[in-house]
Amino acid sequence: MKRFVFFIYLTAFAFVFLFSRCGDDSKGTGLIESDSTRMEIGDMPSSSSGATGTRHALLVGVSKYKDSAWCTISAHNDIELLQKWLNYWGFDVDVLEDDAATCSGIKGAMCQLIDSVSSGDTVVIHFSCHGQQVYSRESVNTEPDGLDEAFVPYDACMKKTQAYNGQNHLLDDSLNCYVAKLSDILGEEGLVLIFADACHSGGGEKGDVSARHDSIVVRGVDDIFGGDSISEKEKSDLRKKYDVQDTARIDYGKSKIVYVGACRSCERNRETKVKSVGYGSLSYAVCYALSCDDIVKDSLFFDCVYKRMTCNVPYQTPIIKTNFGLKYLLERENSVSKNGDKATCEQKLKIFLWASCGGLLFLLILMFVIWKRKR
Repeated sequence: MKRFVFFIYLTAFAFVFLFSRCGDDSKGTGLIESDSTRMEIGDMPSSSSGATGTRHALLVGVSKYKDSAWCTISAHNDIELLQKWLNYWGFDVDVLEDDAATCSGIKGAMCQLIDSVSSGDTVVIHFSCHGQQVYSRESVNTEPDGLDEAFVPYDACMKKTQAYNGQNHLLDDSLNCYVAKLSDILGEEGLVLIFADACHSGGGEKGDVSARHDSIVVRGVDDIFGGDSISEKEKSDLRKKYDVQDTARIDYGKSKIVYVGACRSCERNRETKVKSVGYGSLSYAVCYALSCDDIVKDSLFFDCVYKRMTCNVPYQTPIIKTNFGLKYLLERENSVSKNGDKATCEQKLKIFLWASCGGLLFLLILMFVIWKRKR
């Protein structure tokens, strides 16, 4: 009897110890946190750095669409937070939201931006909206994955009809033309930063379902615009080429160009919640990085963005492309941050510890039942 009581005490002690270890997120890497305790943005940095040239920003956000087929997203929260931090770092910020963010409105704003910049300036262009792949016979021959990628403005429809042929989708080719013009004006000392907080953003310099799954908000759709004219096998073949698009390098521009997409083409771009407020995962990560350092500090800034994404949405990987030497690996297992690997190990350890706790509890109950029967 004494041995059994001793065994119960020992088992209970081990259970309490392991349980406390499993519940403690402060140990380990510090990068992995529970869904209810996301990494939060801190106070303003002590001072801003003195970068040369004027700073310009164009923020495009669409929360609610004219076509009700698109689900509502938290783009307004993104824009509000981004505007605050970009203003802090000395950016002249222009904002297009909802019914102002039509296809023609965005193109007009891009033209105004081109007219306002000078050599050596820094330009930030940010999209918080849905994204969609677009199929055409031309895209099969001109795109690495056979599909055009498009940002979805306020007046774009989800389905192709007799009245709507995709004329209000903002294709990646159109955006690239504006960016190329900007880059030529900015010259070697200039910088263009493009952030795409949308699904299918990995190839839009792409993603999945646009719907609310319980409390999870996903940006973008799996349906290919104009895809009704092709077979399921053709669609499957096109999707097998996603990685080709994700790894394509930016091959134009006189200035530095950095393109950041919220996720790879095979992943969903999920929104994140901070204190019950929804944000785009990339938008929030960019703001977090801005709360730590200046946006022009290439590798330091983007490493911070990458780590925040790892913390808040650990199951999607941001795509970072450039036309210069800044390199970021796309695969989670090849992360540039060693802490990312440590975080993965920490998750595996937590699973093991929880399983151990469950096993010890089951054994304790079983031994108690056997002891009661013997009495």
